[in-house]
Amino acid sequence: DHRDLHSFPTRRSSDLGNSGKDRRLFPRLNGGLPIRFQPTSSSAATDFLAGSDPDPAAWVTPDPYMNFSVEGLELHAEQSFPKGQPLVIELRIGTAPQTWRCTGHVVRSGDSGDPDYPFTTAVQFDQIPPEATEALAEFTANLQQVFLGEH
Repeated sequence: DHRDLHSFPTRRSSDLGNSGKDRRLFPRLNGGLPIRFQPTSSSAATDFLAGSDPDPAAWVTPDPYMNFSVEGLELHAEQSFPKGQPLVIELRIGTAPQTWRCTGHVVRSGDSGDPDYPFTTAVQFDQIPPEATEALAEFTANLQQVFLGEH
């Protein structure tokens, strides 16, 4: 099931459709995406979206180079999280000063083989502001142009 985010491959140019929208919304790319997140409860995630601040000491900052799409992230972190674990996520895209509040849940977790960030975690977004989705899609398109030499 594609919604399980089983893997986050970078798409080849031959996998991409001809329309710009297809090229923006579906590729999963590896790039720098500054985020921080923390495990939480479903009710605390709802409160986070409404503006409450979570525990400042509980934020996890993963390796910023991760696989991502407009549907989710695959990140490397220093700890593992169980499947289904709700997360609150602060998402920044590129060098933009805007930080978006998002929620998601863990769909897969495992060993990364990286001594600095030993665990890999796949996260599916549950709530992401439309503006963040658009900014993420645009960031993906820009990276894709660089990777495919279309700049």
